[in-house]
Amino acid sequence: MFNGEVVEEIGPGALHAATHPYTRGLIASLPRLDEDRAELPVLDRAALARFGQEGRA
Repeated sequence: MFNGEVVEEIGPGALHAATHPYTRGLIASLPRLDEDRAELPVLDRAALARFGQEGRA
């Protein structure tokens, strides 16, 4: 869900095939135990605009 709307429905076995920028961002933000990460990825608002979902600032 993004902005109160379902933006993508995908099964757990196909998460690697997610196409919506918000879904991909959520997956990318999952912590990994085998590497250090200083910063979390930032949501690409331009990519959301291409989906017609700029969202709230």
